[in-house]
Amino acid sequence: MKIKFWGTRGSIPTPDPDCMRYGGDTSCVEVRLSNGNLIILDAGTGIRRLGLSLLKDQAWTRKAAILLSHAHWDHIQGFPFFVPAFLKENHFEILGQFRIDSRLEDILKGQMEHQYFPVKLDAMAATNRFSEMVEETVTIQGATVTSRHLNHPGGVLGYRIEDRGNILTYATDNEHPPEGINPKVVELALFADVFIYDAQYTPEEYPSKVGWGHSTWKAAIEAARAARAKQLILFHHDPTHDDAFIDRIVENARREFPATLGATRDLTINLEPTRALEGEGKAGTTRTAESPFQVQMSGDVLLVTPPGSPSGFTGAEFKNAVLRELEKHPRRLLIDLAGLREISSLALGTLAVFLDFCRKNGVELCLIHVSRFIREVLHVARFTTVARILENDEA
Repeated sequence: MKIKFWGTRGSIPTPDPDCMRYGGDTSCVEVRLSNGNLIILDAGTGIRRLGLSLLKDQAWTRKAAILLSHAHWDHIQGFPFFVPAFLKENHFEILGQFRIDSRLEDILKGQMEHQYFPVKLDAMAATNRFSEMVEETVTIQGATVTSRHLNHPGGVLGYRIEDRGNILTYATDNEHPPEGINPKVVELALFADVFIYDAQYTPEEYPSKVGWGHSTWKAAIEAARAARAKQLILFHHDPTHDDAFIDRIVENARREFPATLGATRDLTINLEPTRALEGEGKAGTTRTAESPFQVQMSGDVLLVTPPGSPSGFTGAEFKNAVLRELEKHPRRLLIDLAGLREISSLALGTLAVFLDFCRKNGVELCLIHVSRFIREVLHVARFTTVARILENDEA
């Protein structure tokens, strides 16, 4: 795995002479996997320079995944200047947070409307496929990618990328709890070879920035220690911090956690593979039996018990069975999630299909027996603003 930092700054670009060593471009990190495939973390202004580099790269396979932590400007404002996206021979999978009230593609289109930018998203001739994620583990470009919701206004995803025994954690724009450590950060960073973490503020600055969604170098060290990470990279530098200021931050951090670096402009880290990919070289696939589902009318209520796995939840057989019964226009669609302990972005997509029908036809969508984990995912995805979660005595 090869990691290169094209954008390290937070909030707004800082093209000042005394900021150039740590970098003036906003968030963008290149990750080259052991199979040669490319994952790009965020599309801040640093992605413009990365794109120009890719045009000259004979080894690049003309495809990549772009994982967006969230859609604040400093993480997407470089995308309209990403030249490879305008070339039809290229293919990009663009992933970000699932939200029921907005689509990732529409957000990127929005910043390229004529009021803000002269070229529309439709002018990008590359094959751009948009996908949305919740807290899940998926395979992207041959690597195992785990996403978790972190603490930032409007929501943010942190990512863990595992490739042949190498682990990279990208946890930017996360505000640490008042006391302790965010357990999801520790989960993402557990035994990480490289742990990239938001350290925008100093401990002295933080009290006046509470609620702004960022962390400190002190909190970064606490998280790195708890996760037993091998190397900590302080990231998302504040625009008011010049090179000399960040030097002092890094010096202080190294006294407490020696394996600390400040993310600098074009910093490159090479990690050697430590094991083969699981299942590499094995032929065939394994199918697992899906638990049955039930769809039945009870008076004017459609009762649905979905399959007990996220993959079964997204199956065409289940989806079509529910939609057929919805054509009978019940008063309420009641989905019992007692058998489901986790939920994927595709499963949320299935719920969104049911929701769309219900909203158009005056049917109330309600969920019951929702686990704490799924309830949190639904809340972050803003699904709870358009569907009801019932307690047992309400059903």
